[in-house]
Amino acid sequence: MDNYKNDWTCLSISLISNDHLPLIMLQPEQTLQLQLEISDTLTRHTTRAGIGLALAEVLNRVEPFEFFLHSIWIPGAKTGYRISSIKNPEGKFEVFDDTELENLRKSNFEAFVQTGKFLIDQTNAGIYQGTLLKEIADKFPSFSIGYYHHNIRSMMVLNMTHENGFNHAMVISDRKENAFSLDCFQTVQTLMPQVKMAFDNLFKYEELRQEEENKRTQLELNNVLLNHTNREDFGIALAQIINKRVPCERFIIRLWTGDANLGHRLPLLRNENGTFSRFSEKEMLEQAER
Repeated sequence: MDNYKNDWTCLSISLISNDHLPLIMLQPEQTLQLQLEISDTLTRHTTRAGIGLALAEVLNRVEPFEFFLHSIWIPGAKTGYRISSIKNPEGKFEVFDDTELENLRKSNFEAFVQTGKFLIDQTNAGIYQGTLLKEIADKFPSFSIGYYHHNIRSMMVLNMTHENGFNHAMVISDRKENAFSLDCFQTVQTLMPQVKMAFDNLFKYEELRQEEENKRTQLELNNVLLNHTNREDFGIALAQIINKRVPCERFIIRLWTGDANLGHRLPLLRNENGTFSRFSEKEMLEQAER
């Protein structure tokens, strides 16, 4: 999983399948069975990749598809991640790195933003095939990758808003021309409440897990305050804790007295074995030059 600081959130699962079976119209009891299977992912999966792959398995039985994308936006924040998956020769979905999309994210982030705004706009939900799909591919670089690099020719867009305010667009795509019918789109729509519930619970679980992690970090910091009585030992112990959460090579503590011209500076550098030790300014500069 890749975490991107100062990015919008994008969770994507790309799936490859070679079989294209005709759509079988689902009876009410079949739809109910699919809804129950999606709900079952709530208890079996507690990771983004796990729940994404499980949902793909279920939705792929409505109408086989090749690509599956979840685009999730966090209102007022720009933190993000992306997960891509592919169906291997044994028919199992596995994570892989979508390098084309990643290269676009790095080179033209604004294009990502515009694509996300398009996807989460509820008025844009629907089926895109033929000329209509080519038009948006020529307008949005992200869709252009799908159209010209992956040869996608059919796409369905569905979206929802979660309890925490996250805006979520789900995109199902295929290389086959006119792969999706209105009946297919409406069938997938009936499953959206269960998809929403699955992700709502995932987000709640992640929030609780983060709260627990924060408590453990606070306990470690308290122990540092209690167990170290000199500045250098305290600084090294603190650097080790911070490095677990945010890997860093240099850690500098500055302590100032009432006089702005007086203070204490403790520069620390991470060693090859992962521990920290005090370095002089000269040693830091020499290492940087190497």
